[in-house]
Parts: sequence; structure tokens; C-alpha cells
Amino acid sequence: MNIETIKLLVIFITLIVATFTDVKKKIIPDKLNAAALLLGIVFWFLGDRKIYYLASIAIAFTLLMILAFATDGKIGGGDIKLLSVLGLYVGLLDWCMMIFISTMIFLFVIIAKMVRRKIKEGVVFAPYILVGYLVTIGIKYLPLLQ
Repeated sequence: MNIETIKLLVIFITLIVATFTDVKKKIIPDKLNAAALLLGIVFWFLGDRKIYYLASIAIAFTLLMILAFATDGKIGGGDIKLLSVLGLYVGLLDWCMMIFISTMIFLFVIIAKMVRRKIKEGVVFAPYILVGYLVTIGIKYLPLLQ
């Protein structure tokens, strides 16, 4: 198993745990984000394109903090930390694709729930991050398997 495959599995497991805890407790644990960050730093040291991945996490965090301020804190701190760490793993271009896909699916579901009047306070975002990640990875790697 190569480093890239291990990275993909670490992110997948992290997102599965984040999704379950976010749905059940409406929180993404700091310990989960810290563990993902520490492993991401290890992968960063072992990999190449160090400046690209370092810039990716910095840009991701900055954009998310701007979004948090612009929405008066409507995006959770756990989501910000998780999405920022993902920038370190996937790089800025894949991160942007993942955010776009996650947000589009999220908006579609929220609008459908609003039409049905089944929206609740405190909507969780981690499940949509997981789906966005899986779609992004599918787009990136499935053509390589053919």
C-alpha cells in the first residue's frame, strides 16, 4: 500500500467518524481534527510539493474563517478545522472541488427540506463533506482504474 492510498483511507475514516459524531452529537471532536492534522503533517513531511499543500491548508483556513465571519458564525468550528485539515491532504484544487460538491448537495437537500417544512435548527455539514470527498476522489481516481 503506497502513501497516497494510506492518506485516502485516513481521510475516509476521519470523515466517517466526523459524520457519525456530527449527526449524533452535532459536534466534530477536536481530538479527531487534531489526530487528522498530526497524521497530515507526517504525510506532508513524507511527500513532495510541500509548499502547495502548506498553502492549501492556509488558504482553506483563511477562506473558511472569512465565511464564518460573513455568516455570523453559522459554520461550526469543527467544520472549519476539519475542512482546513482536508486542504493539507488533498491540495487546493481538489479541496475547492470537494467544497463545491459538498455545498451543492447540501443546498439541494436543505432546499428540499425547506419546501417540505422539515428543516431543523443546527443542520450538520460533515455528511456532505464526506459525500463531496467521495465524489471528488471518484472523479480523480476512477479514470485511472480503466
